[in-house]
Amino acid sequence: DELLQVKTDVGSPYQAMEAKVAFLRKPTAEIYSSLASCVKINAPYLSQEHFHYLLRMTGHPEGGNKLSPNGVIAEFYRKAAEAELPDDDSTPIYWWGCASNMCEADESDGFSLKQLRFAVSKAINAQRERAADIFGPDKNSGGSYESISRIVVAFYQ
Repeated sequence: DELLQVKTDVGSPYQAMEAKVAFLRKPTAEIYSSLASCVKINAPYLSQEHFHYLLRMTGHPEGGNKLSPNGVIAEFYRKAAEAELPDDDSTPIYWWGCASNMCEADESDGFSLKQLRFAVSKAINAQRERAADIFGPDKNSGGSYESISRIVVAFYQ
């Protein structure tokens, strides 16, 4: 992704990583998460022009296999999860958001059961890697995104 390219030759390797996290990874994850929320709320009101613009932001071409609003949301949450730090409190939420919106996406979006299982697996791993010593007890487990995803995956077991 173009957004994830950053100049990191700023002193020591630690300072370079610190700069990448502070000025790139966290803001990128927040942007993609905000876009997902924005599409969720505003999907019925988006013009085709705005929707196609958002579609291009997910990396999908406008022609051929187009994504529904839930497909776009799933892709934005996936990008947010990939940009976020692995042990951050938000990472499992983003992966569950991706998985849940895959479940709600149109059949034409082309998400496979394998992709859904991958997103659920990433969410479960992110919950395990979550830095409880920094963020405290997990208050986000058992949310609607997680519940929907687990029910659909269990149905197809």
